[in-house]
Amino acid sequence: MNSLEDQILRCRHWLTHHALPIWLTSQDNQSGLFAEGIMYNGELFDSNQIRFRVQPRQAYVYSHATLLGFIDANQSIDRVIKQGFDTFGSIKTGYRFSTAPSEESGSINLYEQAFSLLGFAWYYRLNRDNSSFECMEATYQFIVEHFYDPIEGGFFLTLGDKTKKSQNPHMHLFEALMVCFEHTNDSVWLERASNIYQLFTDHFLRDGHLTEFFNRDFTLDNDIGDNLDPGHHYEWIWLLNHYQKLSGTNVDVAVNKLNQFATQFGHNTNGLVRDEILASGEPLRVTSRLWCQTEYLKATIALWERDPTSVRRTEISRAVEQIFTYFLNPASSGLWIDQVDECGGVCNEHSPASTFYHIFLAFSEVLKLDYEAAMHSTTPVINYTTGRIVAGQTVCKQTKLSALYGVFMDESAFNAQSQDTVIYQVEMLPPQDKEGELNFGVSHIEPGVIGQEFYMTRGHIHQRKEQAEYYFGSQGEGLLLMQTETGELSIEKVFPGSVHHIPGYVAHRLVNTGNTVLSALAVWPAVAGHDYDFVNSIGFKVRVMKAHHGYELLYS
Repeated sequence: MNSLEDQILRCRHWLTHHALPIWLTSQDNQSGLFAEGIMYNGELFDSNQIRFRVQPRQAYVYSHATLLGFIDANQSIDRVIKQGFDTFGSIKTGYRFSTAPSEESGSINLYEQAFSLLGFAWYYRLNRDNSSFECMEATYQFIVEHFYDPIEGGFFLTLGDKTKKSQNPHMHLFEALMVCFEHTNDSVWLERASNIYQLFTDHFLRDGHLTEFFNRDFTLDNDIGDNLDPGHHYEWIWLLNHYQKLSGTNVDVAVNKLNQFATQFGHNTNGLVRDEILASGEPLRVTSRLWCQTEYLKATIALWERDPTSVRRTEISRAVEQIFTYFLNPASSGLWIDQVDECGGVCNEHSPASTFYHIFLAFSEVLKLDYEAAMHSTTPVINYTTGRIVAGQTVCKQTKLSALYGVFMDESAFNAQSQDTVIYQVEMLPPQDKEGELNFGVSHIEPGVIGQEFYMTRGHIHQRKEQAEYYFGSQGEGLLLMQTETGELSIEKVFPGSVHHIPGYVAHRLVNTGNTVLSALAVWPAVAGHDYDFVNSIGFKVRVMKAHHGYELLYS
């Protein structure tokens, strides 16, 4: 089995060199629609039967990939959001199941609306335009108006049918709401996600396993109430772990129950996750689809984050290995086998596009492990996803609130907060000091506000004012403020993959406008030096304040 370091490189290579370029060509430039799938021989699936879910899922994949710098898919994302979605309806009417000419294909389901919300959220993250922000809120309001059950709680499965509910669309709505919170920093989205979490604890998790199908009052469906998905058990493990990061809610009990049941009953003898089992633990469908394995991979990473042992680390490598062995390696370049039998034999050799969302999300989680893997390397390593430096020697400096007196506008809010609060830290390779040498470091600004003003660096101009510098966005989102001594101001958005040239004679400051850490790499001349008196003597002419739509600029 390959090492974790090898698996990380393997996942990145497969995405960037094979899958992302191939699947981008599956979009029809006129309609904006991504194909339903690709056959084993490279031909596209029937264009008359395309499911809506494929469109927001591909919008997610290519938005995330573009933000990571893997590919530039901006035009394709624009087309699918602005044209492709409209093929299935609108925010006002809801998006129907598929383009196929059948009554079932015209149904408006909670599942599709949840994914439309996810697609709009990632589009907003990519472009930060007000229209996509408005689409997010309008989509959620449509869901509440047409699917919410005010009597029993939760959401109905299908528009017009007030008899059935299902765990699965609630799960994806939970996911989408957390993404909305991460991308807007508006706590209302986390509150909405918390309502879904409450449904999970009240109804979905029972008797030590995850139930799927319900009547209106959340009693189990008479016909299929005992049918369970091991893959969804693992999907919830990852989601709950993520929810704990955002909300601080302890989810240990639920995670342990889900993992224990799925581990005991959810796998075939070859280690692959089964498609479906019964509540008793007996197998129902012993076939294994690829998406189930990707959710297992995400769960192994979440479990490792909660308990970072060597055993957990090995499980991550094994999960990646299984995916390549059974599903990716036997397929054509950039494609996958959809399903195998209990012995690993191919059941469906074609590649449904809807699975790419599962693969990309799982592999993006693997890529975040670069930092941990780099701990075993003797060469200095930078994790481009997190901006963390791993090297034998690094210099790290924390800046606490107490060191930033006079930087923030609201003095009373400044005094009310703990002065030991870490606002930002800088890590760098051992500094150089000779003419012609360069320094390399990373600034990590924590999320938060003092009053309504976002956390930021102190800001400085170089002592050697003619010296320039480069910043590179690594993770999170924020703003780079640049100002000359005469007051000329420019502002640039900082995001993963962004590149910023800071000319000589220009003061600069980073502001974190998101709800996760903002990290930016920097390269500057060793002789540049730092002059922090600029803040006191001249000061920046703009402040960045928290607002309902993200942030607003307050000029002085």
